Amino acid sequence: MNTRSILRLSYIVAILCLAFVIYVEYDHQRRYKGGTPISEYVDNNELQIGGGYDVEAIRVRTSPNYFEVKIKRIGWIRAYMPKEYRDQAKLPLIELFHNCENPKIFLKENRQAYWIVDILLTSNSKKVNVFDWLLDRGLVFQ
Repeated sequence: MNTRSILRLSYIVAILCLAFVIYVEYDHQRRYKGGTPISEYVDNNELQIGGGYDVEAIRVRTSPNYFEVKIKRIGWIRAYMPKEYRDQAKLPLIELFHNCENPKIFLKENRQAYWIVDILLTSNSKKVNVFDWLLDRGLVFQ
């Protein structure tokens, strides 16, 4: 191999390494920003404290413990319960949300980048407050 071939090969390797680093950074940002692009979050000033809103979708997150909630006809918000729930709550919460009807979110407190909320839904023909449901199962840190 002559010098020119070695130089070309080293440029190709450098470009491939750079592409790999960019991909890893992109993937990291996508995963740890909750999966929802920041631009899709609603400006918290558009919502009203105490307002009850119909929910279109809920994503349960752990570490930190929060939900991404898509409010019908409005958009995504980041929502926290009044107290932190255990990591073991993730699967039961997903199952509860998957099998529920008429989920509604009530905004209690605006903390600039997120909301403190109550989530109410119907499960097995009974009204359920999600925070109380977690408390009853010992899935909330006291």
